[in-house]
Amino acid sequence: MAYRRIKTEDYFIKTQAKQWRNEELKATDHITMISDYPNKDEYIVYRQDLRDWPLSQNFPSSYPTGSDLITGSLPIINL
Repeated sequence: MAYRRIKTEDYFIKTQAKQWRNEELKATDHITMISDYPNKDEYIVYRQDLRDWPLSQNFPSSYPTGSDLITGSLPIINL
């Protein structure tokens, strides 16, 4: 039973992390269509980090943060 509980908690944490990532991508979609958006290049890098994140070794324990110019609402996840 303990294995199933751990597996379920891990799945829940990963699901929450992916939902956050999807919201961040959705919130920054418009940036890619505006040629002179401030710091656009940094957003493009941030969005690529978001897309690559689920396959990284750090998933879901650390979130892509972008630069100081990009601020997001990072959730608090207790691991």
